[in-house]
Amino acid sequence: MLRAAVHGLSEGPRVLDEGASHHLGHVLRVGAGVAVELFDPVTRATAKAIVVGVHASGRLSVEVGPLLVAPPLHPDVTLLYALSKGDKVDTVVEDATELGAARVVVVRTRRSVVKLDEARATLRRARWTRIATAAARQCGRADVPIVEGVLDLEVAAGAVRAISRFVLHPAGAPLREPLVEALARGDSLAFVIGPEGGFDDDELRWLEGQGYHRASLGDTVLRTETVAAAVLGAVRVLA
Repeated sequence: MLRAAVHGLSEGPRVLDEGASHHLGHVLRVGAGVAVELFDPVTRATAKAIVVGVHASGRLSVEVGPLLVAPPLHPDVTLLYALSKGDKVDTVVEDATELGAARVVVVRTRRSVVKLDEARATLRRARWTRIATAAARQCGRADVPIVEGVLDLEVAAGAVRAISRFVLHPAGAPLREPLVEALARGDSLAFVIGPEGGFDDDELRWLEGQGYHRASLGDTVLRTETVAAAVLGAVRVLA
């Protein structure tokens, strides 16, 4: 799919920025006369465009056609995911983008193994946003989910305003029935996924006190990144 993200997208002639030009011109080998699709991650606008020229700098000149604004994704889903080892957050951000999450918030929990200072957290957040943008470009989304973090669990979960809220836990009640009911009502949704070692009892009690219902995806214990893909996949199928 010949797509690129363009902030401030508008109809008419324009020169694409370095990132969009590199992706289309160098990665996809697009040249003059080729039709592409552009999307604005902020406004959800999309447009067909024709490449009309390539500058010596490598930046592409395009003629942008009429804009179409995609409707907001339904349902509105917020995913709170505990900071994990390796590239698990990268995978979750990519999957969440493809599966339609509106927001991904990376949180610190008491059993999180990885510790990031503010500077490293800022760099990671920029990386996760780039991953989300690339995933949106590839899957055809007209927007990019908001990626936040790394935030304390209490700060992030306390700020969520979703109508139906769940904390995924192996000992919880089956998720299917309350999820089907929430989707039938058109509720906004929030899901909290713990770290590799799980939430401690105090965190679980606090989340439940904030209106998060303990829910399970089945009898088997899943890896944290698998939980994210499974629950978002369930929402996509049932919505």
